[in-house]
Amino acid sequence: MRAIPDNNLAYAVLITLASGGQGSGFFLNAPPSGYLVTAAHVLYDEKGALRSDVLTVRAFPADPDDPGWVEYRVHLTEVAKASNLLKHASQDIVALRLFKLAQLPNDSGLFVTMQPGVITRSTTTGGQVGVGVGSLKRFKDVQVANQVVVFGFPGSVGLKHMPQFDYQRPLLRHGIVSAKYAERKTLVLDCAVYPGNSGGPVLEIEQEGLTWHYRVAGVIAEYVPFAMVETDPKAVLLSNSGYAVATSVDPLLELIGVAT
Repeated sequence: MRAIPDNNLAYAVLITLASGGQGSGFFLNAPPSGYLVTAAHVLYDEKGALRSDVLTVRAFPADPDDPGWVEYRVHLTEVAKASNLLKHASQDIVALRLFKLAQLPNDSGLFVTMQPGVITRSTTTGGQVGVGVGSLKRFKDVQVANQVVVFGFPGSVGLKHMPQFDYQRPLLRHGIVSAKYAERKTLVLDCAVYPGNSGGPVLEIEQEGLTWHYRVAGVIAEYVPFAMVETDPKAVLLSNSGYAVATSVDPLLELIGVAT
């Protein structure tokens, strides 16, 4: 038996900027709207300007054995013009309202139509997977020491001229919630992340009796550096400590108007 539900493997989506660079994200279903969620720094530079006007989003179906994918081309200027690009004022998170969602008869699924600036480039019979609001876990409910799985596309690892994995498919990392930082409502994870992981979902796993719960508790924001001081006190070498910081879902719920 797989350690997490099959469809959870499809949570992560690959974000590729036309100007270069990539990140991770996930779709959030909050009818009547569907959002692409990622870290703000994936789309914005240090000065607050968009890194690119166009990006490509690739998502995968619920069946892990389905080799297909869904791909969208997103024109950010049009998305922003329609007031569908939502950036948090203080936290490293954005939500792009890309879809209109309508419930199909007999609760058989959601009918998806595109918002302005979103173009479908490819589809698959397996559709795409979105995280429901009920499958999010708020900061106050996250438990330190619980297991987490991090999804993403760390394109910065490995040697691309000698590939050891498929860069177009997500990689998973396993760790625990190491701490909660109440001042910023962020989570510290004992889980190494790298450039390309930013914006990817953090799945918390919790057992209650004989029942296991799998909920998205955060969005990868950055790694925690380890500072090694050399002989010269002014020479500081930064490396990856193996810990990561994730923005909790609370700021995301603020963005889309859901009470936390």
